Amino acid sequence: MASDEDEEAVSKRVWRTGGHVWLYSPITTVACCELTRCCEEGVASGHASLDIHIKSDGGEAYVGLAMMDYLRELSARGVAVTTHAEGFVASAATLVFLGGRDRRMQPHAHMLVHQIRVYNDELKYVEMQDELTNSTKLMGCLERVYLDRSTMSRATIAKLLKGEHLLNIDDCVKHGLITITESGAPERKTKKRRR
Repeated sequence: MASDEDEEAVSKRVWRTGGHVWLYSPITTVACCELTRCCEEGVASGHASLDIHIKSDGGEAYVGLAMMDYLRELSARGVAVTTHAEGFVASAATLVFLGGRDRRMQPHAHMLVHQIRVYNDELKYVEMQDELTNSTKLMGCLERVYLDRSTMSRATIAKLLKGEHLLNIDDCVKHGLITITESGAPERKTKKRRR
């Protein structure tokens, strides 16, 4: 659990001004709570649309999935949610980004997509087997998210998730990760993915 100091530091990196929310924080449970609070305050104050500005080195995959689902749920409630990739959006932060109904990217921003990392060197053999089973399920979930929220084929997603792949705006347009560029130019039309 995060200390009070950590929570205070995160609250300074997740803030709202009007219908704009900035998530300039690692993707953690505290950041998820702050993002939710800021969005709900924005909706309660009458904003029918929210712009979520994201700059993050990533964090916890399950928290990223929860944030993505929350943003999609806001859209289902009639709130126009637009996510903005600013600077660097990596790992679990790409999941949050994919929660936007409209997804924009600054011209010099980059995204980093990669496979999950597991940090635990003190597992017993049976626990390692369980961890492998659980990690495989999570990887399958991530593949389905990228398949659903982009125009990438399964083969392309599998290739991206096998390494550390930095994607610039042209790559993100090509893969259908963004719906419009920050300059306002619509994304290039890409071929519909084959499954």
